[in-house]
Amino acid sequence: MTNTIFDSYEFTKIAAGSEETAKYASLIESVEKNNSMTMLDLYVSPLVPGLFIHVLLSISIPSRGVFDGMDIKNKEEILIFAKDNYPYSAPAILFVRNDFPTESIPHLNLGVSDTPIKRLNPCLYRGDIDEWFWQNGPDAYCDRVNAWFSDLVNGQLIKEDGFEIRRQENTSGIVEVNFDFLERNIDSFGKDKGYVFLAMGTRDGNYFKVFDHEYRPNEREEFPCMFVFDRTNVISKYNSTPLEAEKDLRSFPCESRIAHGLRRFRAKFYNPNQKTDKVMVIMAVKRPLQVIGSFSEYEFITVLMHYDFETNPDIYNCPIEEMLTISSVSHEMIERLSGTESVKKEPLNIFGCGALGSNIAINLFRMGYIEQKLYDEDILYPHNLIRHFESNGLFIGWPKSRIMACEMGSILGKKVEYHQEDILKIDNLKEGFIVDSTASKRILYWELQNKKIRNRILRSEIYMGGKLGISLFEGKEKNPDLMDLQIQLYKKALNNQAISQWLTYEEEENMPFHIGVGCSSDTMVLDAATISNHASIVPHLMKKNACSDRGMICLNFFDGDDLSNNHIEIYEATEMVVSQVDDWAIHIETEIQVKVSNYLNESIENAGLWIGMVDEKLHRITVVDTYIPPDNKRQKNNVTMGKQGVWEYIKDITTKTNGLLQYVGEWHTHTIGNGTPSPCDLKTFAETKPSNIAFLMTIFAPLKTRHWVIQEKE
Repeated sequence: MTNTIFDSYEFTKIAAGSEETAKYASLIESVEKNNSMTMLDLYVSPLVPGLFIHVLLSISIPSRGVFDGMDIKNKEEILIFAKDNYPYSAPAILFVRNDFPTESIPHLNLGVSDTPIKRLNPCLYRGDIDEWFWQNGPDAYCDRVNAWFSDLVNGQLIKEDGFEIRRQENTSGIVEVNFDFLERNIDSFGKDKGYVFLAMGTRDGNYFKVFDHEYRPNEREEFPCMFVFDRTNVISKYNSTPLEAEKDLRSFPCESRIAHGLRRFRAKFYNPNQKTDKVMVIMAVKRPLQVIGSFSEYEFITVLMHYDFETNPDIYNCPIEEMLTISSVSHEMIERLSGTESVKKEPLNIFGCGALGSNIAINLFRMGYIEQKLYDEDILYPHNLIRHFESNGLFIGWPKSRIMACEMGSILGKKVEYHQEDILKIDNLKEGFIVDSTASKRILYWELQNKKIRNRILRSEIYMGGKLGISLFEGKEKNPDLMDLQIQLYKKALNNQAISQWLTYEEEENMPFHIGVGCSSDTMVLDAATISNHASIVPHLMKKNACSDRGMICLNFFDGDDLSNNHIEIYEATEMVVSQVDDWAIHIETEIQVKVSNYLNESIENAGLWIGMVDEKLHRITVVDTYIPPDNKRQKNNVTMGKQGVWEYIKDITTKTNGLLQYVGEWHTHTIGNGTPSPCDLKTFAETKPSNIAFLMTIFAPLKTRHWVIQEKE
């Protein structure tokens, strides 16, 4: 037999046990003891460093015959080729027969990496075969070879998860192109077969980027890129020979458009003064199943064809080089790889692009939230590089919002909107969620007071030197809003020691050093890894809760010194019953309102204390708890507030919340009527001297609930 693999690589037979075989002893031993393998000879080649083990493989053919009638015998000769860096790389299996039916076989590699071998060979493992071999060894490898051939003859190599393309090794370069863009071109084309010339750029001569638009005459490129396709003919056969000349492409129906396309390019774009002797050809080959790796039914095969437009040669004899085709990042790919295809994604307004905000924004972008408006008036200083997402010193002096817009834009090649303006001066905010990581109380109050801001807000901050991250997610129609959420969180301190420790935590008075501009900008000592940990929580909150009407409170406890204590706590927030009294807003937790209202079902009156917060800036009284003294003197038309446990309870809430929650008012019930105050009530109102700026008095009655805000008297 001539022109065999033995002839191609000029084999020399060597003896087992020789010095040349010493490093391959474990593999030789595994072959010799494998029941399905008979070792015939050992060879070396002057052309390929390594060892070739000639093996006669016994294959158990099914009684019904070989799957699909493939020409595979029960005894097949193979070569097990181990590279000279064995055992750090896995051996490859080479077919000895020139007529082995590779055109019907999936799971093939084209060539052996880092060698001149270009022959098709079995792809034994979908992942990194070298890592697999190192962990499993030569015995398991020989068993895997047997299993591959057994799957082959039984028709089990082809899985249901897609069309398995051959894995390319030793290609001449890389071509990056947006697969979704190519498929859109196919769908929008007026005919079933066609070609399109696309714009393309290159880097270092072996990496090419195809752009999402057609070639334009004024674009100066070294050579053109032609995309050809056929959307009707489905090809189930595998290209089984190396692609070395254009005529090797004839097995693909779309090849018929290449010659015509070159003629049209010559007539329309060719410049005789510019030497053009190559053309990049991308072929869309329609397969029977979704192609693994592309999320579509098209396999994109790319070759670099040496074609001199000046001499206009016969294309069939033009040499071609196979290129590795990879997909550019697209919005579709981002969502597929992030698992967020089914998640509704509203536009986002990102407030603050500092250490926390920049990491939150890029994480959200990479999960498919690509419509973002970035707001930050600050610029990047050298010390920001320690914790900001951006670590390129070339951006120092740029606006942080612009930097993040560039980072996001470079992923998809599209412009991202940014604003270097004071957030407090925003007059017309775009639709979509607000993600606020400014840690600014001024901006918090602006968000709460600005009636134009109807967007739901997720606010995230870091406390306790990085040991606690808090994210507050407003409810639908901003009920509860950020302030309500904060105060509900303070209430958790009554039963949660960790939250109480946060509220009573004292920052260090003497930091080791302060970094900033002048005296107005301090930077806490905090590492980037801790910030990244807190930033990673926010995108998951958005993903899970963006479509929920409920407000959410998320606490992320992270202690770098004791990782075993790290955990996350999530609370569903309670809606608030909102009332207005003059220029004061009254917000009462729904559960508390219901609890008190239930006393209207009793025939005697009751009374209790309101626990919450009075906010002078917002002119708001927020109630999140009540205390009902057990010694209340209750009658049908009168109630006298008791004192038992009152002082102890107020002291307890003051201590646990660091004074943030206080005794802010009182309530009592009437058994009849609409809550009109009795003469006794009016006297009590007049005699009340609030210890705070305002004090809330509430009367619950069957027909109506009424509030009175008693303020300090000058």
